Amino acid sequence: MSIEGLGISLLILVLGLLAVAQPFFRRAKTPKTSDVLQRKERETLLNDYERVLATMRDLDEDYQLGKLPPEAYSTLREHWAAQGTTLLEALEKLNGVKPGARAGKKAQKAQTVPADAADEALDAAIEQAIANYVKAKNNASD
Repeated sequence: MSIEGLGISLLILVLGLLAVAQPFFRRAKTPKTSDVLQRKERETLLNDYERVLATMRDLDEDYQLGKLPPEAYSTLREHWAAQGTTLLEALEKLNGVKPGARAGKKAQKAQTVPADAADEALDAAIEQAIANYVKAKNNASD
C-alpha cells in the first residue's frame, strides 16, 4: 500500500471515529428543574380538575336518575364546584393569568337567552319537524 493510500485510510478512519463519538461529547439539553416541576404541577392540577368534572357529571347523572336526594345533591354539587374553582384558580395562577380574568370575557360573549328557553325552542322545533315528516309521509301513502 502506498503512503498516500495509508494517509487517506487513516484520515477516513479518524473522521469516522469522530462522527461516531460526536454524540457522546455533546451536552444534552436538560430542562431546568423549575420547568419540570412546573410542568408536573400543571399536569397534576389538570388531572385533578378533569377528575372533578367527571365527578360532577356523575353526580348530575345520579341526581337525574333519582339515585340522590335533592339535599345531598346540592351539598355535594357545591363541594365539587368549590373544589373545581380552587383548581382552576391554581391553574390560572400557574399560567400567569389573574384568576377570574377570563370569566369577564366569557360573560360578555355568553348568550342572553336562558338555557331553559333555548332548550324549549329546540324541543319545539324538533317536534314541529317530526310532525311535518309524519304529515308528509301520510300524504305520500294516500
